[in-house]
Amino acid sequence: MSKKKPKKWKEVERLVAEAFKSPDVTVQKNVLLKALRRKGSVGGYREIDILVTGKLAGQLVTFAIECKDYTKKIGSPEIDSFIGKLHDVGLPTQTSIFVSTSGFSKPAIGRADEVGMKTLILDKRNNEKTKEAIITAIQAKVFLLCSIHQISIISKIEDPYNNVKFYNSKKQYVGALPDFLWQTWLKGDVPLTCGEHIIEVQIPEEFLYLEDGEKSSINKIVTIFKVSALVYMSKSKAISFGLINALSGIEEKKTINFHFSDKDSTQVPIHIKNEELLKKTTSDADVSITFSRIQLPKIEMNYGLLWPPSDKMFEYLKEIHENSEIKQEHIINSPNSFWEFNESYKNNLKRIIALRNTGKTS
Repeated sequence: MSKKKPKKWKEVERLVAEAFKSPDVTVQKNVLLKALRRKGSVGGYREIDILVTGKLAGQLVTFAIECKDYTKKIGSPEIDSFIGKLHDVGLPTQTSIFVSTSGFSKPAIGRADEVGMKTLILDKRNNEKTKEAIITAIQAKVFLLCSIHQISIISKIEDPYNNVKFYNSKKQYVGALPDFLWQTWLKGDVPLTCGEHIIEVQIPEEFLYLEDGEKSSINKIVTIFKVSALVYMSKSKAISFGLINALSGIEEKKTINFHFSDKDSTQVPIHIKNEELLKKTTSDADVSITFSRIQLPKIEMNYGLLWPPSDKMFEYLKEIHENSEIKQEHIINSPNSFWEFNESYKNNLKRIIALRNTGKTS
């Protein structure tokens, strides 16, 4: 059963009410107020299309708004009728607003100005052919993926790559090189923009020891981090409308209403490696809403292995390694997950997040 389309004047009331919505005001539609001087049209009541109530300099102020969706301009009789209604319910004309979709005649604008009434034209950016002003809108959720492209280790020995496990002076294991690469990413030391970033990875001095307690020969670790974006897109239709002061011709309020639908969303993300292309993709519309870039909580190592691996992944890799050399197809078919962490890595992740929130990076 299809829903009935709202009457045009009802839609106008809805749009105007939306334009005046604000956290510090109350907006009511179709409010019946008791007539003070005569019986009124509905059992002694008069109907105000929109009533906006809020505080101005500590005093409660009420704005009564009349909405008309006529094919011709509003004339003086309509203005006088609204003035009479306001007098009937005891509302001031000085804080009243008359909204029209078709504009006002010059005498009507003059009459309204005499009593302090504001006249506004609802500009829906449309004409009778298009019915509504529809503009393209895009909602984008951007996840940032970091992968390790190259690692250069400067050391006193010829082959330092065998010494990428780190200990303290008490011969206690503190982590492998991928752990520090992961922390570098999560701490925010890598720019959150697509492309390659050359970063010197900092290993704390107290962790630069070997398993036997000897001082490590590593002087510097320089890594190329590659940042790319996984973008989920939702397309939308948006209605743009404004309220134009009929007396001055100046636009006083502009509102854009969005409606996003899950069926218009991409279930598979778009993988973007270039910052310029990312900006174009997420803003290639009349209006775009892009959520803050979200860092995925792991880094990508060789063959797409995510670090840190989960317990499941460790067990899987151990089993594969016992029988053959680990290859890319093994990673593809593995329990490789962005969201599973060992308990120790969970605690480390919480610590890193806490450091980021306090503005510290080490």
